[in-house]
Amino acid sequence: GTEAPAVKSSAVVEITGKEFDKVVDGSKHVLVQFYAAWCGHCKALAGEYEALAASYSYSKMSDTLIARVDADLYRSVGSSYKVAGYPTIIYFPKGDKEQWQVYTGERMAHKMVSFVNSMTGHNAIYIRPRQATIILDDQNFAQVVHETKKHVLVQFYAPWCAHCKDLAPDYELVASAFRMEPTVVVAKYDADWNKQYGQQYGVTAYPTLKLFTADNKGGLLYEGSRDPDSILAFLNTKVGTERSMDGSLKAQSAVLATMGAHVQEFLKEDKGGEFSQSALQAATNAANSLHGSFAENGKVYIKVMQKVQELGLSYLQDEKDRLDRLLESKLSDEKTNALTRKRFIIMDFLTRAKTTKQQ
Repeated sequence: GTEAPAVKSSAVVEITGKEFDKVVDGSKHVLVQFYAAWCGHCKALAGEYEALAASYSYSKMSDTLIARVDADLYRSVGSSYKVAGYPTIIYFPKGDKEQWQVYTGERMAHKMVSFVNSMTGHNAIYIRPRQATIILDDQNFAQVVHETKKHVLVQFYAPWCAHCKDLAPDYELVASAFRMEPTVVVAKYDADWNKQYGQQYGVTAYPTLKLFTADNKGGLLYEGSRDPDSILAFLNTKVGTERSMDGSLKAQSAVLATMGAHVQEFLKEDKGGEFSQSALQAATNAANSLHGSFAENGKVYIKVMQKVQELGLSYLQDEKDRLDRLLESKLSDEKTNALTRKRFIIMDFLTRAKTTKQQ
């Protein structure tokens, strides 16, 4: 199949109990996965089902929807279609949703694409999704993990391990969340096939997760829950990032309390559009003492202060409006990242300017 570009959000449509009859109303072909959040087989299916949805999204078949519903949470929906186990996949045809049919084939993306094509008469192309998780082996482990200033989370796994299979889709979600984070790599290493580094780091059970930070390549053992939110929170805490599960930045990823105090002083000294040079210098000194991504954000703070000094407070709202327009257009991940960070910092200035004015 063709390889698809990595996507920021899921192509699978999540349906609630209330929405079900509005979505599955006969106006479109709809394939629905009835799942339960706790179901291991559902988790194992997630990646393949996402690839199916991505294939139909990529092929632009607008009258065909790939969806899922939590039938454990919305039990009346599942019982309406005699769902007795999870996952159950049902096809609802366009024109007459009552002629629904349970999918009993293999739960592989290319097989499900063929099934939906045969039901709808479409010819969607199977898209092989690009993995966000980096694959390590004995040849590239040192280059990726040791010989870099990046933070690298490594899952030591074995292909036959059931717990590893259960973790796979959730781990890929975490990798996708950090795909736009230049300082973080999420990787996995088959420690059953490759022998060197599993032994070197004392791996005796699968899966084992270790974080190799930029300043500690000895490896920090992850001992938390194996759900994606817990792993994501662990990474954010340990390496100073602020990624959400969908890969977007949280506001605090760019807003720095230490710089905020200097912004406050800078804005307080406004004498009819003349801002304090000493406050700007103090902020510059503080920014120069920052490291890593904090240092990059510190530089943005200083540039914004210089612009305010040059153009006045009206620059802040004008720049926010400009950034909003840019972020609505199609940009590279790197550009989106940079502009989003700057927008958060501009918002910090605007909030503090309003507070200062009220004092």
